[in-house]
Amino acid sequence: MIAVVALRQIVRGLAKLVSATSAVAAAGASAGASPRAAFQPIELPTEQPAAARRWTPHPLPQALHLAEGSQAAATIASTDALEALRRQAREIAARDAATATPRIPSVTAARAQRAASARPPVRRIRRSARKRLRPGKRLPQRR
Repeated sequence: MIAVVALRQIVRGLAKLVSATSAVAAAGASAGASPRAAFQPIELPTEQPAAARRWTPHPLPQALHLAEGSQAAATIASTDALEALRRQAREIAARDAATATPRIPSVTAARAQRAASARPPVRRIRRSARKRLRPGKRLPQRR
C-alpha cells in the first residue's frame, strides 16, 4: 500500500515536471530564450502524510538475560558466581604458595614413595596354559 502511494506521488511529480518543461519550452520558443534560464525546480513532498503511514516502529525487546527471574538471568548469575569462586580459589592458592617454604626433594623419600606405589609383578602365562584356560578354571600351578 505504501509503495502505491509513493508511486502516485512520483507520477504526480513527473506530470508537474513535464508540464513545467513543456510550458518553458513553449515560452522559450516564442521568446527565443534558452530553456535553462526559465527553469525553476519543483519541490516534491518527501514525507508521507500520517494517515498513509500504517507501520510504526516498535522498540526492540529487552535481552533475555536482563529480564528479572528468567532462566537466562539465572544462568548468567550462576556463571558469574562460579567465576568469583574460581578467582577466590586462585587468590588463596597464590597466597599459600607465597607463604609456603619450598620443599627440597629427597632421593630416599622418592624411592620409598615409588616402592610403596609400585604394583606387584604380573605373572606371565605360558601360551600352552592360555589355550587350556577356560572360563571358571584356575591357572595351572608351576612346579
